[in-house]
Amino acid sequence: VKNRLTNGNPSNRKISSGNWNASTNTPIEMMRLSVWFLVLLLLVICYCANPIAPTGGPKDVDPPKIDSAKSTPNYQTNFTKQPIVLTFDEWIKLDKPNQIVLSPPMRKKPNFVQRGKYIRVEWPEEEELLDSVTYTINFGDAIKDLNEGNTLKDFRFVFATGSVLDSARVTASITDALTLEPLENITVMLYVTTSDSIVYQEPPYYFAKTNKEGTCLIENVRPGHYKVFALADGNQNYLFDNAGEKIGYLDSTIMVSDTQTARVSLKMFQELLPYKIIRRRLNQNVVHFTFNRSPNAIQLESAYQPSLIDRQQDSLRLWLDADVPDPWLFYLIDTLGFRDTTNLYQDSTERMELPVALAGTLSTANHPAEFPWIWSFNQPVMALDTSLLQITLTDSTHQPVPYVWVIDSSFTRNVNVKGDWKPDMKYEARLLPGALTGRAGAQTDTIQLTLRTAKVEDLANLIVEVDSLDPNKQYLAQLLTKDNVVREYRIAKKSQETISWRQLKPAEYILRIIADENANGVWDPGDYLRHRHPEPVQIQPIQDLRANWDLAVRFNWKSSGS
Repeated sequence: VKNRLTNGNPSNRKISSGNWNASTNTPIEMMRLSVWFLVLLLLVICYCANPIAPTGGPKDVDPPKIDSAKSTPNYQTNFTKQPIVLTFDEWIKLDKPNQIVLSPPMRKKPNFVQRGKYIRVEWPEEEELLDSVTYTINFGDAIKDLNEGNTLKDFRFVFATGSVLDSARVTASITDALTLEPLENITVMLYVTTSDSIVYQEPPYYFAKTNKEGTCLIENVRPGHYKVFALADGNQNYLFDNAGEKIGYLDSTIMVSDTQTARVSLKMFQELLPYKIIRRRLNQNVVHFTFNRSPNAIQLESAYQPSLIDRQQDSLRLWLDADVPDPWLFYLIDTLGFRDTTNLYQDSTERMELPVALAGTLSTANHPAEFPWIWSFNQPVMALDTSLLQITLTDSTHQPVPYVWVIDSSFTRNVNVKGDWKPDMKYEARLLPGALTGRAGAQTDTIQLTLRTAKVEDLANLIVEVDSLDPNKQYLAQLLTKDNVVREYRIAKKSQETISWRQLKPAEYILRIIADENANGVWDPGDYLRHRHPEPVQIQPIQDLRANWDLAVRFNWKSSGS
C-alpha cells in the first residue's frame, strides 16, 4: 500500500491509496496508523523468516539437488583454503554429520554449518591443507530434504590443492557368502593403514556404497596400496563395532594405479556370536535352554546322559529319564570357550509325565511313494508294539498293508514307517492305546492317521553329476527352493559323485555345493581376526523342474569359480 501526504498543511492532510481517501487525521491518529503499519510489517517479516511445509499435492519423493550456479565449484584444482558453500534447490537438513568423511583426514574436522538451502564448510584455523593433494568430502547419506527426509545419497565434493586431481578408481562387487546374491547399500572401504585393528578404530580413507547389483565405484583415489573391507554398517559410523554386522575382507592389500581401474570381489558373512543363554526352565522332565543363535555346536558334558538331546532353531531341550540324579550337575560347552554350569534340582510336580501324543499332522497329502511315512511325537519314543498298529488301504477292500516301523535313532521323537506304498493311493493307520511307549511308561491313546501318495506323473526326478572335487575334502550338496533346503547329500572325499534325487515336487530349484572344510555337516561363516574366510560355496540354478520329467545336470566345481 503506497501512502503519501498531499501537502504540509495539517488541515489538508490526507492519506491516499488508489481511490480511497481518508478523512482529515490528527497527529495522534497518524501515529496510531504508523504503529499498526510497523506491526504489520514485522508480522510479514517473521512469516517469511519461518518456512512452513507446503500442504496438498503429490508427496515429494525426490532428493535435494545441488545448485551448481550458486555453489563453490566442484572438482576444482589449485584450491586454496577458503569456506566451501553448497547451495541446493530446496530447504535441507544435515542429518548425522558424523557420517561425513574427509580424506585425507585432518586432526581436527571441518565445521559444517547448515542454514536453509545451503551448507557452509569452514576449515579449522589451526589446520592447513597439504600441497598437491586431492581432498574428498564424502557426505554419505547426511544430506536430506527438510520436509520428507529424502536422502541425497553419496554426494561428494572433490578438490585438489595442486594442478591435477587424483584419478585412480576402484570397482567392487559384493555378494553374500552363502547365497551368492548381490548385496545393496554395503559400504566398501579403503584404508591406507594395513593393521588388522584399523577397521575397529578409524573411518576409511575412501568409501562408496553398493547399488542393487552389489557393485560400486570409488573415484579420485590416490595411487598406492590399500586394505579393503566391505561392511553392512548398520549404525552408519564406518566402524566394525557391532557383532551383528556383516563383513567381507581381502587378506592382502590391493595396488591402485592411475593407469587402470582396480577390481575387487568380496563375499560377506556375519561372524558367529558368542553363545549366550537367554532363558532356561524345567518343565515335565524336560530342561529347556533358549540361546541367542542355533545351538548346533553346543555339547553336553555330564556323567548322566539324557534320553534325547533335541536342537530346534535357537533352543536346546534335554529329555530326562526317571533315573536322572537329583541334583544333577552338568555343563554346556562349545569349542570356542563357552561353558555354562547348571545344577538341577527337581521336585515331585516337575517329574509328572505327559501321555505320548502326536506332535505332527494327522493327514499327509501328495507324499512321494518311495519315502517313509514319518510320525513325530511330543517326547522320545522308547518302545513300539506292532500288534497294536494296523495300516490299511482306504479303498473298498480295506486290505492290510505290510510295513516296518522303527524309532529314528538320530531323533527319537520320530518314528519312520516304511511300507510298500503305491502311487496315487490312500492309506489309513490306526494306533490302539499302548502302541507307543514313552518315558517312564507313558503311552499313546488311540490315534488315527491318513496318508495320500502322489501320482508318479505329478513328480519329477533329478540326477546331478558333480566332478572336479578335491578328494581330500568333504562337500555338502543341497537342493533348495528359495531359502529352504529340500534335499541334502554328503560327498565324502571323492573327486566326483552322482546324486539321484527322486520324486521331487515340480518347482524352480537351486543346487548349492558347500566345501565342508571342517567336516561338521554345516556351512561355517568366517572369523575376521582369526583370518578365517567362510567355507566356499557354489550355486547353480536348475531349470524349472516340471512334472513327469527326468532331468540330468552336470556340476563342475572348479569351473564354477571355487
